[in-house]
Amino acid sequence: MQEIIDTVNRYTLRSAAFRDKPTPGFATRQFLCSLLLHRQLDSIRLSSIAHYMFSTEALIAVSRDGIQTISCEGNALWPICTIPNRLTSDISGVAVTPEGTLISSSNGICYLEGGNLRVAEDRVSSSYTQNVLCVSCTPDGKYIATGGVTATVTVWTSDLKPLHHFAGHTDWVRFVKFARGKSPALQLFSTGDDGVICQWDALAGSLISRVDYSLGESIQLFEVSYYSGLIAISSGTPLIALYCSRSDNTTRAVGEDVLRLQPMALITGAHDYTPTAGKFTDDSQWLASASEDETIALTYVVNPQTCFVCKEFVTRRRCFSFMNIFNSICILAAPPVSSVIVIAACSSDGTVVQWVVDPRTNRTNYTKKLQLHLGSFLGMDLIPGDGLNNLLW
Repeated sequence: MQEIIDTVNRYTLRSAAFRDKPTPGFATRQFLCSLLLHRQLDSIRLSSIAHYMFSTEALIAVSRDGIQTISCEGNALWPICTIPNRLTSDISGVAVTPEGTLISSSNGICYLEGGNLRVAEDRVSSSYTQNVLCVSCTPDGKYIATGGVTATVTVWTSDLKPLHHFAGHTDWVRFVKFARGKSPALQLFSTGDDGVICQWDALAGSLISRVDYSLGESIQLFEVSYYSGLIAISSGTPLIALYCSRSDNTTRAVGEDVLRLQPMALITGAHDYTPTAGKFTDDSQWLASASEDETIALTYVVNPQTCFVCKEFVTRRRCFSFMNIFNSICILAAPPVSSVIVIAACSSDGTVVQWVVDPRTNRTNYTKKLQLHLGSFLGMDLIPGDGLNNLLW
């Protein structure tokens, strides 16, 4: 399979740089059909390989005023569908789950169905659903977490029924992240403007541990890998610290309620200014991050000295205050499924960008950029290939 992918990549890159230069998707179809015509591949294997190589995934980005779906196929980013915000509230975030696409707003959370936002009226009036700033979900979509202006963290079931309400913060909660574990099986981390990191038992509805990480200062970057539990934190400096949590129900049982964070690595060369967004690959081998200086970086977690930095999206301005900020970042593809790492990010000026890195050759391949007019993008997520039609129709 990898040899076929490498052949398609070479075919695409070496073709003439004219108008008829094939896109990666077109090159894939042409190459596979050639194998079929020469009877080097049967139709069953062709279908499996085509499904693996030719992705129909899309991005969904949200601003306060609307929702935008974006195609990543070919040599450019293409807008698919724009959904205006017809609610009386401001949109604040998005999370794609197997159950549907979740949209968070100042009036709560709802699913995006058939291009419309639908919020249950009996939940809008509840105080804990007001002014939601962040939303997260488990990979299977069974549990959802939200945090917001009320300093309350709420865990929901997939049908948007509240399961638990957590009170442990004193300021706005801007990050909620799930992580699997042993004791308990499902953990939830939350943090925000008070600098306090709380670790919760998401199923039992109890506090495991907490720590005042930044002594009252706001945390700008907080990312947790669901599968490994690896944590990335940045607060007020260009440095990104990587930790593993050593606290669980076992430590709580012996009376220890302070979150124990074991230092794993310190990323020092990725950015010159404070990072604003981060995302781990599924295997936690790489961390993609974005900063206030409009740079995007990809760092090898095992050896942080291995770091790729993209400065092609930096726009020269006379005043630093007018620079764009990448508010959200996601991974479209990464090893072992892909030979390259594909990163997408959205910024405060309504721009969506894509950056491709090939760790095998220690080089960056190309970038894409799409300027939209929906205001400042606040969040973005990846829509699986089969989920786009369910979202829009």
